[in-house]
Amino acid sequence: MNASSPFDILAFDFGGTRARCGLVARDGTLGPARILKRPESDDGPQWLERMLNEGRWLLKESAAPPKALGVSFGGPVDNAGHIFSMHVPGWESIDLRRRMQEAFGLPVHVDNDANLGGLGEQRFGAGKDTRNLAYFTVSTGVGGGAVLNGKVYRGTHGVAAEFGHIAVRPFDPGAPACDCGKRGCVESLASGRAIAREAKRVRAEAGLPELAGLGADQVFAAAGRGEAWALETRATAVAALAHGVASVLCVLDLPVVVLGGGVAQAGELLFGPLRTKVEEALPVVLRGRAQIRQAALGDYSSLLGAAAMAMDALA
Repeated sequence: MNASSPFDILAFDFGGTRARCGLVARDGTLGPARILKRPESDDGPQWLERMLNEGRWLLKESAAPPKALGVSFGGPVDNAGHIFSMHVPGWESIDLRRRMQEAFGLPVHVDNDANLGGLGEQRFGAGKDTRNLAYFTVSTGVGGGAVLNGKVYRGTHGVAAEFGHIAVRPFDPGAPACDCGKRGCVESLASGRAIAREAKRVRAEAGLPELAGLGADQVFAAAGRGEAWALETRATAVAALAHGVASVLCVLDLPVVVLGGGVAQAGELLFGPLRTKVEEALPVVLRGRAQIRQAALGDYSSLLGAAAMAMDALA
């Protein structure tokens, strides 16, 4: 750290299976950081306590106290700051903003992880050349965020851009159920969990043996080798995700869509067929007008977006 670029922000990112915290400078430089995988036995309150301790450890390592705290949360966050998790029980009992203020004595700002992933990529990553983009995080679930004129668009109730719950096959009784209560959503067809589930089904129907720990990374690797079961599985996920991306572009006519999250780490094994399917799904007037990019900040898009949110509040 140098004196001209202090780490003014303490940021947290609570995802579905991992959490991160770190000190961040105003130029987006990430300082000391910690990452934890959530024990399966931990509910929201227990996991929060673990991460508060990690944050306290970071402050001991800091040469100067931060000025504000930004929090990215893996679930909807409404305009009143209420949090909702579809994957980890117990969070609904927590006033996260107040708990963070009590723990650190700093101004606290909280938003959804996908909103902040979009802001992080727009401010410091793959979208630095535009003030308008859509962001999809494709990992345990599928989240979304829209950054318009350099600001997160949150909607009337604070839950705009839930792109993972765009209904692809809502009236198909055979479509997989989604945690949101509908069927056939982008998340229920294209998330990491959905890809693993579909891969198991396809392999079983083909009479292939079960693969221990089968996940999206194995599916895309096998697709790259041309294995039929993986190509079929990938096609299902890509079609659903392309439908979601094209729907967003039809509504917002944006120049850039950024995809992050664990599934996006497949690189061109995902982005190649996805770009083709998005173009097919778009009306002619919109074809060739938007770029679909891989997130540049890796696993830290949302953490740095949380920092950017807190920085904006200090300005």
